[in-house]
Amino acid sequence: MNSKGNYRPEIDGLRAFAVVAVICNHLSENILPSGYLGVDVFFVISGYVITASLIERDCKGLWDYITSFYARRIKRLIPALVLFVLITSVFICLVNPSPFLALWTGLSSLFGLSNLYLLKRSADYFAQSAELNPFIHTWSLGVEEQFYLFFPFLLWYAGIGRKKRGNWMGVTLVLVGLSIGSLVGFAYLYEINQNAAYFLMPVRFWELAAGCMVFLTLQGRSDFVKTLESVPPTLVLSGMIATLFMPNSAAVFATVLIVILTSFLIFCVREGTVAFELLTARSAVYLGMISYSLYLWHWGVISISQWTTGIYWWTIPFQVTLMFLLAVFSYHFVELPLRRNAWFNPRWNTFIVGGGSVIASACMIVILGKSLHGFLYTGVYKHSDFVHVQSDMECELGGSRVSKAPGKCLARENVEPSIFVLGNSHASNLVPSLQQVSKDLGYFNVYYLTNVQMFDPDFWTGSKLFEEFSLSLGKNDLIVYSHSSPNLLKDSMSEQIEMQINVLRNLTISSGAKLVLVDDLPDFKESEFFPSFSLFRDGFSLGKGEAITRRIVLTNILKSYTDEKTVKYIDPFEVVCNEGQCPSVRDGKLMYADSSPHFTKEGAKSLVPLFHGYLPPVN
Repeated sequence: MNSKGNYRPEIDGLRAFAVVAVICNHLSENILPSGYLGVDVFFVISGYVITASLIERDCKGLWDYITSFYARRIKRLIPALVLFVLITSVFICLVNPSPFLALWTGLSSLFGLSNLYLLKRSADYFAQSAELNPFIHTWSLGVEEQFYLFFPFLLWYAGIGRKKRGNWMGVTLVLVGLSIGSLVGFAYLYEINQNAAYFLMPVRFWELAAGCMVFLTLQGRSDFVKTLESVPPTLVLSGMIATLFMPNSAAVFATVLIVILTSFLIFCVREGTVAFELLTARSAVYLGMISYSLYLWHWGVISISQWTTGIYWWTIPFQVTLMFLLAVFSYHFVELPLRRNAWFNPRWNTFIVGGGSVIASACMIVILGKSLHGFLYTGVYKHSDFVHVQSDMECELGGSRVSKAPGKCLARENVEPSIFVLGNSHASNLVPSLQQVSKDLGYFNVYYLTNVQMFDPDFWTGSKLFEEFSLSLGKNDLIVYSHSSPNLLKDSMSEQIEMQINVLRNLTISSGAKLVLVDDLPDFKESEFFPSFSLFRDGFSLGKGEAITRRIVLTNILKSYTDEKTVKYIDPFEVVCNEGQCPSVRDGKLMYADSSPHFTKEGAKSLVPLFHGYLPPVN
């Protein structure tokens, strides 16, 4: 593979297939719903190529074998990655008021750890979404680099890497066993924790191992290999293309299918077939050769575009051209020269130069994040303005400064009438205004416990904490409930909301307390919210009609429980929207800290007149 005699141009064509699929999917899921499977094609190719690289190299011993492999990986991956990460980090600081998630993702990618960092941050309730992080696609590099940590040793100690006959069948059987376990783990985790199934190397191992096993199997000329080689490659390639159009709901099946088909294609593609002609076309081979740089830059261009111009049909030709030009520059002036250059001899100097460039780049990113991002940012509002009101709420369990035990959050100080706020983080949006009006309406205090399900999934279904809260309620108490809007009428979130409201309504019947259901705030899309503040723009305004449509499922649920006697409905649009628009900035003041949305501390005061007018006072 790495020698000219073993070079297979169709593998580069397959790389081109993979990267084009990924780019199409990332530009628009409507173009190619499962185009993200191109990454899985890359995994199979990587397993094949790495195995070939390890086996076909002459070496003098384990040290020579391992260091030569890692030196090649450093030359192959680090130069283009460092260039991409540094340039993109500067650009994201220009447009993102809070670039820390992106910067730390980029920094962790330099060490092959971005998949683990992204998995950790995926549990952050208030984190920015993936489409605005220009480094999120580097997770796949992390998976591959973690695979490299042990696979060379497996081949060496099996004797294969030492040019001995080795236990080829034994290694293959080990890979089969590990792959079965990995695939089972992938399918299981996908149902309970999709982020873990997506980011973790152990449950992606089977995809890389598939490529390894293809190479090992091809070294023999068994009847099984000859049978596989007889499969029509054009049919297999057609099946791969069809798989890319499968819906996201079939993700596990589609992933398994694309890995199998990619493996079969590597087995059976041969000269004289349509598939071979397509994959070895000059343009396809060239795209495959620059595919690493193209993969790096494509998402950077898309992400920065989300922050600036947006992605529209008329911008796509310019954005694709920019991706291509950046990839060409990176390949010809960075990736290829430094890969072929001896850098410094002896070999250990490669590790010094490569490691030094990674550490120096990491230091530059830290400086950007700690000191320079505010200076570089081109927006009117700074990072300190985008602080959600929940950040210092001690009983918002999804917040960053939780300090009170959940059991104490609803523990009332006396029997005086009080307000109790429940729901998810959107309910905690209401707390500051409720605290401001409570005394005027005759309530002693405002108690709140929001996002409790993150820590106690059984809270609503008979937990001790909820039972104690239920027993403490009196007939003059007021329960205020709010929640973010679900997307579908019968999805898990809408069912959860209905269950919670039913529990609270039954509680009001038994205790005599009243229940107020507060509708959600305008649901901004993250791709339209944060970017509207960059390049000196002053924020996004959502049409009121569209805002009503986006939360209609929640509105219908809440109104279906309203009886105006014990259950009352309140719509915050009366004060946060005007006749035609729901602005994110009012009178020069930033209302929301994110697109969800969560109020800023300034915005959290805006509901005071609404609650003064609609909340029932104590009798």
